[in-house]
Amino acid sequence: MLRKIKINILLLGCRLNVFYPQVLGFGYWYYKNVHIKNNFKTYNSTDKVLEVVNEAIKKVPYYKNKYSTAIQSINHFEDTVDFTDKAEVMAHWDDFILPKTKASSVVKGTTGGTSGKPLKLVIPKKRYVLNCVLCIRCGKM
Repeated sequence: MLRKIKINILLLGCRLNVFYPQVLGFGYWYYKNVHIKNNFKTYNSTDKVLEVVNEAIKKVPYYKNKYSTAIQSINHFEDTVDFTDKAEVMAHWDDFILPKTKASSVVKGTTGGTSGKPLKLVIPKKRYVLNCVLCIRCGKM
């Protein structure tokens, strides 16, 4: 009962723009209260995997050269797409970078390399991690 009261108070504060805009920003409030509610039930991970893979085949030079056709299903994905390991990425480093990537919009770094040679990474500067303050789906805090 007490937990439900806490959740209702937080939701009321969110609706009145008391908590989220001042602390986390409107984008976070919108993501938690509108986007997740509207899209959670319609999310299909299979479709998302196929979308990401086909986007990579269209845009990333390494995958564009390796796979000539779009992936139509998960079975087609499993039969066609090979595992790409660290050695393969490092051997074809330039082919994994999108052609129109601006150096000013990314940060270059490496993994720790605790299991051998570090993997080079290119990470967008405008990235962020969302921590769940209030899980709308299950009501947990």
